[in-house]
Amino acid sequence: MLIRQYAPSDCRELTELFYNTVHQVNAKDYTKEQLDAWASGKVDLHQWNRSLQEHCSVVAVENEVIPQKQWSGGFGRTVSLTSPPPMTSTIPEAAT
Repeated sequence: MLIRQYAPSDCRELTELFYNTVHQVNAKDYTKEQLDAWASGKVDLHQWNRSLQEHCSVVAVENEVIPQKQWSGGFGRTVSLTSPPPMTSTIPEAAT
């Protein structure tokens, strides 16, 4: 498996991976209405492409294809590589 930088030609495949992950991997934990709200299948490829290009996005490629069914983690693996870590803050304890 090769990890490489995202290319605009990957966009459609990544949106399909995202949709399939939401509707298959997460189906046991959410209602159909929740899954559809999360991933409706109506995709703005220009917006996805712009977002992926604005971030440090990489994809895993196997035999020149982004694997979809082989990964039990689905899009979550991709998201962890393309999204920055969540911001955290520490709330100081109240003085007593």
